[in-house]
Amino acid sequence: MAGRNGKEVAQSLVLCLVVLVGGCSSQDGSYQVPPWPPATVDLWPKWCPADSAKIAYTHFAETLEEVQEFGETSFWIVDIVTGEKQYVSEGTACDWSPDGNYIVFAWGGLWLIDLATGEKRSLTCEDLTCHHVMADFSPCGTKIAYVQDAEPQRGIWILDLTTTSKKWISSHYTPDWHPDGNEILCDSLVVIREDGTRVRKIPYDPELGYPGHGRWSPDGTRIAFGGGYGDGEHGIWLINADGTDLRFLCHGSTPSWSPDGSMIAYTDLSVDESGSAIWIVNTDGAWKRQITFPGSSE
Repeated sequence: MAGRNGKEVAQSLVLCLVVLVGGCSSQDGSYQVPPWPPATVDLWPKWCPADSAKIAYTHFAETLEEVQEFGETSFWIVDIVTGEKQYVSEGTACDWSPDGNYIVFAWGGLWLIDLATGEKRSLTCEDLTCHHVMADFSPCGTKIAYVQDAEPQRGIWILDLTTTSKKWISSHYTPDWHPDGNEILCDSLVVIREDGTRVRKIPYDPELGYPGHGRWSPDGTRIAFGGGYGDGEHGIWLINADGTDLRFLCHGSTPSWSPDGSMIAYTDLSVDESGSAIWIVNTDGAWKRQITFPGSSE
């Protein structure tokens, strides 16, 4: 993994977006299946806030047989204790409800699935397919912050699940609700209120490049985010909410906190470098472990 650099990560992400939007079109407009297996396989982990053993993640089909059975992109739940995997639905997982009973996911638009019954509910009709990780449940579970990348108002919207009303609040991206429900962390570590008012920006070392996918710890005192380091490498960093005690955690991207704040789930290349996989690590950098395995049967 040491030899993987930022350019390779970027190439992988570009390819995964091609897969997400459903292959590609030839000059005559006909559908063409993308090359298999894709460089990106398992990614975007989301730790269940109500069950420390469960992590939801998105899977990119590795074979045409998988495409026929599960679709090009699907999301699964893995039990980190037993290693057992459960198929949930076609689409890309965004976030769990606070009680762990629902998952909001992107599948053309934004959807909600009841994990007990499998019932799906359409939340928005906008084409959000490429914004796989850009939706976040409020701590009270009644609202969802999500990203719409379309005119006339790109950026973060708030959907009220009780009234079904929605409103645009900011041109920022990658929303993550603070545990107290009063603030939202966005791209570049900018913090805003629910009405879109800017509160502050978490200071960070500009040499890290563009800080992405920032996520509050369960107690709201720390932030995990992706940033650069070394010679084009991309890794996960931890920082206090006041901008102090910045430290490097590990190589990888798209961090997600365990419910007790002691571990981070993230995306990185598998040990055999066959594709991206889901990993977990202690917040002190110890006990790093791969929990999904590209090439194995889902």
